[in-house]
Amino acid sequence: MKLLILAWLLLYQQILTNPIDHRSYANYHVLEIDGDEQQLKTFRSEIEQYPAYDIEIWQYGGDNIKNLHVLVSPNFYTKFSKIADDLELKPVLKVDNVNELIKSQLKENFNLLLNSISSSKREEIEEQSLNSNPHVIQYVQSILDDEASLLNDAAGYFQQEDLKDLVKRSNRVLGVYPRLQHFWLMFMKDFMISFKKHKRIRLITGSSFEQREIPLLIISTNLRENYSKVRTKKRIHGNHRKKSLEKIISKNRSENYRILSTVEQYFKSINKPGIFIEAGIHAREWISPAVALWMIDKLTKTSPLKDINSQNLIENVNWFIAPLVNPDGYEYTHENDRLWRKTRSVEYDNLQKTHCRGVDGNRNFDIKWGEEGASADPCMNNYQGSKPFSEPEMQSIADFITKNSKQIRAYVALHSYSQKILVPWSFGLPKPDDYDTLRTIAKKAAKEIQKLSGKDYEVGASPEILYAASGNSADWVKAKRNIKYSYVIELRDKGKYGFLLPPKEIVPTAQEAFIAIGTIVKEAMIKTKEKKGDHDNMIKSWYKQFKNILFNDEFEYKDKTNQKFDAN
Repeated sequence: MKLLILAWLLLYQQILTNPIDHRSYANYHVLEIDGDEQQLKTFRSEIEQYPAYDIEIWQYGGDNIKNLHVLVSPNFYTKFSKIADDLELKPVLKVDNVNELIKSQLKENFNLLLNSISSSKREEIEEQSLNSNPHVIQYVQSILDDEASLLNDAAGYFQQEDLKDLVKRSNRVLGVYPRLQHFWLMFMKDFMISFKKHKRIRLITGSSFEQREIPLLIISTNLRENYSKVRTKKRIHGNHRKKSLEKIISKNRSENYRILSTVEQYFKSINKPGIFIEAGIHAREWISPAVALWMIDKLTKTSPLKDINSQNLIENVNWFIAPLVNPDGYEYTHENDRLWRKTRSVEYDNLQKTHCRGVDGNRNFDIKWGEEGASADPCMNNYQGSKPFSEPEMQSIADFITKNSKQIRAYVALHSYSQKILVPWSFGLPKPDDYDTLRTIAKKAAKEIQKLSGKDYEVGASPEILYAASGNSADWVKAKRNIKYSYVIELRDKGKYGFLLPPKEIVPTAQEAFIAIGTIVKEAMIKTKEKKGDHDNMIKSWYKQFKNILFNDEFEYKDKTNQKFDAN
């Protein structure tokens, strides 16, 4: 663990002091544009013809458009200003230099990691002169390779690490944006708790285009004991074995290591509703997988307080959490381009014509694929792919949900930013027959967030309050797999930091998402209950314990202190 944190720190320091290999956003601006609906729609249609490296809309306003947030490159700024002037729009500067905001986020991450290690190691890092040491990166690479090998062997890891010490040290970096290695560290910690005590977690995986694992955790009190061991397959972490692009592309897709299992293999019996949480489908939205990790920790943590026990949260509900659906893109945001959004797949025809890679995973599902809100241009950030489920990452998630849809009652996809709870459909009209019911539940969730932190989350269909998004996961889950309670939560903030939310915001953002999801699960259980009486009491007791777990957190970042809530 110490070596792992040391490696992260050295990499972050290298980025901060000498970011030569990273795409620079120096002098890129983020501007907010207010105007009437027709002005802004005309502006959108004008600029959407230009590539994302020149100008990109970060924040849309939906059908009743009120304002836009726009990322503008220094080379395109003159052209942008002319378009705005011609439409009599007056942009307001929100971020003067995006590169400085990126460095600020990394620096805060660096300092949090620095504070979590021993003073001797801290002094060693502070004495490093990275600019004068050309061998530092090779040194860090060797550390990461060693750690990856160790994490691959569960039995070896159990022998190397003391459970109490590992839990204590891994918790210190829970509120930090993790590298891929941190994900596996957290999983191994949770597996150790499960393996030695509760036997209530399983990990199954799919494979990404670049053959990284896509983790999916099943958290339940109803798991078979003979599935308590970690499935061993050679893991490819962030610094994976070098393979030629041609070999990866030519690999037969049927050989990909996807999520194909059914939950019947893992459970003793199927008698509880399930909630599926999807995170990390868009690479640059770091807050999404960080929030998912926080939730996993909450659901597996045992409190010293007698009346607080995470087992109560999973006694009546099964949890399925996919915290990082797009590991290739996520790692790319750490190593090359902080604002990369898509997967990292390659289609040879497109690569030869455009040199553009990747697909927007949330436009790649087989629901109104290729319609409004998606692009057929491989260079656009909302590129839909060559066909539905062209991406192994999306196919992997779809495979699991298809085989287990009867056990999944609710589905929540975590994204950022804008602070919204989105109700189907995202592709457009007509609205689903149960729209009013779904919207009422979402408004209850938003109300709980407001009580918790004072933050406002807008509720509505995506085309009305954000933008149209055909081919997205939440619509596919509801329309094609009959999972009634399907939502998208757009996490913090409303534009001050955008995709570059500081690490200090992780825990409060996670708390907001968690209370929203708990409210959705509670309402789903109420709406689908078969009998009254004890069932009503069970739901009320479950929700009370849910809130107790939420507010008992030694790492809690409180916007308001000593809040008390009822369980109604």
